[in-house]
Amino acid sequence: MIDTLGAKPKENFEKIRYAVQRRLVAEGKGGQSANIAKAGQFDKYMKVVDGSIYTVADFGVARYSAIARAIASMAKLGGATISAAADIGIYGSEMRFQGRSFLGGMSEALGSLMRIKNTKQKKDIAQMLGFIVDNTIYDMSARYQVGDNLSKGWSNAQRTFFKYNALAWWTNTLKEGSMLGMANYFAKQKNIKFKDLNPQLKELFTMYNIDSTKWDVIRKTAMEKADDGTEFINIGMLDKISDTDMKKILNVDSLTVRQLGIEKERFKSSVSGMLLDRSIYAVIEPDARLKGDMTRGMLAGTAEGEAIRFLGQFKAFPLAILNKVLGREMSYFKGPNVTKADYARGAVGITALMTTSLFMGYLSMSIKDLLKGKEPRDPNNAKTIMAAFLQGGGLGIYGDVLFKEVRGSADIIAGLAGPTITTGADILLAIKYGMTGEGGSAAKAAYRAISTNIPFLNLFYIKSAYDYLIGHQLMETMNPGVLKRVEKRMKKDYNQEYLFTKPSSMFKGF
Repeated sequence: MIDTLGAKPKENFEKIRYAVQRRLVAEGKGGQSANIAKAGQFDKYMKVVDGSIYTVADFGVARYSAIARAIASMAKLGGATISAAADIGIYGSEMRFQGRSFLGGMSEALGSLMRIKNTKQKKDIAQMLGFIVDNTIYDMSARYQVGDNLSKGWSNAQRTFFKYNALAWWTNTLKEGSMLGMANYFAKQKNIKFKDLNPQLKELFTMYNIDSTKWDVIRKTAMEKADDGTEFINIGMLDKISDTDMKKILNVDSLTVRQLGIEKERFKSSVSGMLLDRSIYAVIEPDARLKGDMTRGMLAGTAEGEAIRFLGQFKAFPLAILNKVLGREMSYFKGPNVTKADYARGAVGITALMTTSLFMGYLSMSIKDLLKGKEPRDPNNAKTIMAAFLQGGGLGIYGDVLFKEVRGSADIIAGLAGPTITTGADILLAIKYGMTGEGGSAAKAAYRAISTNIPFLNLFYIKSAYDYLIGHQLMETMNPGVLKRVEKRMKKDYNQEYLFTKPSSMFKGF
C-alpha cells in the first residue's frame, strides 16, 4: 500500500480520485464521473486495506461482542465442512474461467481432498507460491464473517474448533491444491508464446499485468519438477532472473543493483499475488471489497459497528459467492462490446453453477440427514430442490434455521437477522413466559437458547449422539408430542422419514 500510495495513502488516494473525476468531466463522461464524485466514498474500503477497521472505539464493548460472535461460531458451525461441499463446484467454476474444464477443476479439487496431504517438496513449492496455512494467520471463521479482534485464548479456542470440525483441513487442502493446480497448469503452457495462449488464460494474465515479455521470463526461469515428475511454476526461482531480463520487463536500461533487487522482488510478489488472489476465488473467502461493504467503515465498539457485525455474521460466505462467482459470470452479459461468444460463455457458466449447486447442495443435505438417522429427502419435492439450491449456494449455514421443522416464520426472520438476535429473542421469550407463569413455554425457550449456544456441541459427529442420549428426551419433556409433530412435518414437506426407529416411539420424556 505504501509502495503504491506513499506514506499518506488515504490522502493520496483522494487526490487520485479527484483527478480522475475531473478528467472524466472534461472528457464529457459525466455519468462515469458521478460514480466517483463524492469525497470519502471509498473510505470504507481504505479502512480494510490499511487495517484501521480493526481498531476499536470502545474496548469493552468490542471485546465482549467479539466473544459473543465467537461463541456463536463455535455453537453453529459444527457442520460447516459438510455445508462447504459447495466449494467443489465453485473451484471448478474458477478453473473454467482460467481456460480449463469445469469438470476437470472439480476432479482436481476432489483429488486434493482424497490425497490427504502433499509431499514435502510440493508443500515447499506451495509455500514459495505464497500459500500459508490459514489458521496460522487468522481465524477460520473469516470465511463466514468479516473478522474480530479476539484475545489469544478465544482465538485458540476457535482454531481448535475449526480443527475438530475439519473446516481448517478442508479449506487449507483446497487452497493449497488450487495454487499447485494453477502452477501446474501454467507450467504446461511453457512452450506456448503469449499470443498463442488460449484466450481465457491470456485474459487472466492481462488482468494481472502479465504481458508477453513477462511471460517469456516466467516460462524460461520459474519452472521446477517435483519428485513425481509433475512440473510447476516456482515463484522462488524468479530470484534467478537475470538483470538483462529485468531491464526488458521494465523497458529501462539504467538501473542500480539496489533498484534491480527491488524490482525483482516486486515482480515475484505480483506473480505470487495473482495465484493468491485466484485461490480465494477457487476457495471462496471475503475480500477487502466485501469486508468494506459489510462493515460500512464502522468501528467495533460503536453501536452501529456492533449492530452491523451481528447482523452480518455468517453472511460473508454467501455474499462472497454472489460477488465473486455469480458476479463474474454475469459480467459476460454486460458492456458495450458483448459478443455472442460472451453470452454463450456466461450462459454456460451460470448453468454449470446452478446444476452443481443443486447437486452438491442435495449431497450436503443428505449427509447431514444420514448423520441424524434420517433418510435423504425426496429429490422430486419442490421444497427439497429449493433447499438444495440454498445449501449449494452458500446458505448451508442457515439451513437448520430456514428449514427447521419446529420453528415458525418469526423465528426464521430472526434467524436471517443473525444468530445472536435469535438467541436474544429466545431469552426474552423465556423471561416473558416465566413472568406470566407459563413454565413449560419458558423452559422450552430457555433450553433452545442454551442448547444452541454451547460451543462444540454442534460438531456434526457429536450433535446426533447428544440428541439420542439426552436432546430428544429433553425436547419431549418440555414440549410433549414435539417429536411426533416433527416427524409428520418431515413426511409432509419432504416425504422423509427416519431410517431406523422413530424418536417419538423411543422417547417419552423424563
